[in-house]
Amino acid sequence: YLPAVNPERSAQFVVSNDGRQLNVFINPYSGEVLGEQDARFNLQAVARALHGELMIGTVGDRLVELAAGWGVVLVVSGLYLWWPRGQSAAGILWPRLSRRGRVLWRDLHAVTGFWGAALLLFMLLSGMTWTG
Repeated sequence: YLPAVNPERSAQFVVSNDGRQLNVFINPYSGEVLGEQDARFNLQAVARALHGELMIGTVGDRLVELAAGWGVVLVVSGLYLWWPRGQSAAGILWPRLSRRGRVLWRDLHAVTGFWGAALLLFMLLSGMTWTG
């Protein structure tokens, strides 16, 4: 059961009917059935199955989890190997905009790569919570 999020919205029940799971939408005030939807073959369910388990069930879930786990290892080890030793954070965490030429372009490339890796690491770790 999912209650209505505001007075103008419907409540939702998930029920089983002849082996099918249905989302049934109900007016919370009158009890009138407003509609139903197949819980396994709607766009949201298909997107979740494709994204979370490659549409092949438990094997796909394990493959997604394995790929995400190795992605974390690759990002962390790549940052470790790339991290310049004995330098300040300038040019790594933020670009040195006072510099010109190759140094500025190198800083822009490095800063973009560092923050891109941080974003990728966040996405991989947060996505791992959805695996089985």
